[in-house]
Amino acid sequence: MKGLYRYLAPFAPDYSGAASVFFGMGGLTVICDPGGCSGNVCGYDEPRFYGGKGLLFSAAIRDLDTIFGRDDVLEKKIISALSATGVNFGALVGTPVVSVIGTDMKALGRILKKRTGIDIAVAETNGMDLYDKGEEKGYMGLISAFAQRQVDPDEKFILVLGALPMNMLSGVGLKEIEKNISCLNSEKLIFAGQPDSLEIFKKLRNITSCAVVAPAGLKAARYLQREYDIPYSVFFPDNAVFDGIADKLRDNIHKKCRILIIHQQIAGNALRKKLMAELAEYDAEMTVGTWFTLDSELAQPQDIHFDDEDNFIDIIDNYDIIIGDPFFKKALRTWNGEFIDLIHYGVSGDLYSWENKI
Repeated sequence: MKGLYRYLAPFAPDYSGAASVFFGMGGLTVICDPGGCSGNVCGYDEPRFYGGKGLLFSAAIRDLDTIFGRDDVLEKKIISALSATGVNFGALVGTPVVSVIGTDMKALGRILKKRTGIDIAVAETNGMDLYDKGEEKGYMGLISAFAQRQVDPDEKFILVLGALPMNMLSGVGLKEIEKNISCLNSEKLIFAGQPDSLEIFKKLRNITSCAVVAPAGLKAARYLQREYDIPYSVFFPDNAVFDGIADKLRDNIHKKCRILIIHQQIAGNALRKKLMAELAEYDAEMTVGTWFTLDSELAQPQDIHFDDEDNFIDIIDNYDIIIGDPFFKKALRTWNGEFIDLIHYGVSGDLYSWENKI
């Protein structure tokens, strides 16, 4: 039955992705929910929450307020929270509740800015999409809220998009990205979503290029290229995780072996490129599969987007080796190939050992 999941639990939702974008930027992230979605973000989808300094606030939307359309109560709560925290910007994140009742999130953001004088970024998430779409909406919300045409001739930046915990690998963080970008010269590397990144959205003309490490950053990068003539490139840093997978494959691979790599698309492409170079003599067929965004410009003809659990189970029999999050093993009841672990936090969260260095 399409849409029925018997073995796999839901992946991180879009509102968690949006909250991840805003988390480290020094503002107040307001999750417009009754309380459960905020708990999901704090308890499961944001590994930086207990050790970081990000501020999250649940709007705690009550049943009666929703039924009677008392938007003024929601506005007062958020205004009070913004005032109490003294932040320099706020971010609104949508959930299934505001989607069902038809809350105009952009209008709410404009009202809050007018009444508080504080800039408000809006991510129109609804809880129905996955985390990568939420990150995408978070980036676009920042551009919409802060994009100005200020130019400082003494400043040059490279903006990195997609370098957030749910996209990265175990033990692979910002330092690995810095090592892999060798063309810095006098340009400063800015990671969107980090504490020093807010001002960059007010100085878009000072960005010399964008580096995209996950598909969630592609829409923002293409918008900046189209509107501001800022070029972008796509890459994922080489790392020890990839080296370990290559070593394990040497013990299991055979001629014409069929290999399926499951992760976010840009990381999967980078791993495929490395494996094809190092194991070229085996002439293996390598496919990148993902449950998240599969961008047609970055995909090869054999690459796959998984629509649901049944689709996944039907496809895996075509492969001898699968490289992916160990959580997927739960659905591999009849498959007899070799499985190599590649942890993806957006899939399994804290279920497996995962040290975040973002």
